[in-house]
Amino acid sequence: MDKDTKILIVASFAFMICNVLFFVLGQTLEKQGFGIVDQQFAWSQARTSEIFETWKPVMDSVYLFMLVDMVYPLTYAMILIVLHRKLGEGKFAIVGIRSAVVASVCDYLENVLTFAMLLSGFIGIIPFFVGLFATIKFLGILSSIVLLVYRKLVSDGKQSIE
Repeated sequence: MDKDTKILIVASFAFMICNVLFFVLGQTLEKQGFGIVDQQFAWSQARTSEIFETWKPVMDSVYLFMLVDMVYPLTYAMILIVLHRKLGEGKFAIVGIRSAVVASVCDYLENVLTFAMLLSGFIGIIPFFVGLFATIKFLGILSSIVLLVYRKLVSDGKQSIE
């Protein structure tokens, strides 16, 4: 078994564990009225304050969710990077890999800013940047996946795309 396959297996296993934990912890948050995506795209101090206020009774679950979310970006980035590498080199591979890296970096920035708001109580303009990083993250993941699917479809058709 080559190194990339081992990385893919470990990252996929960690990815699945994170998703199970997200599902369980996310249910707790949503029962309070807001899910994590509501917070990621709150965009304003007032909306973020409202969400954090409703989460106060389940703040332990919020912190645990955020801790799991510190592992998650590494898992999806490694999966996407390895899959792009397995399909070969070229400009689409480079763009797909860079998109995955940018997405995971934005995810970490989003998480750090969210932790900063939760721990300090200061919100200010931070929700705008959380929303901006979340948007870039989702676009990065989506573009990497679309390129991966495109590359796979074209490689199965034995056509050159690069």
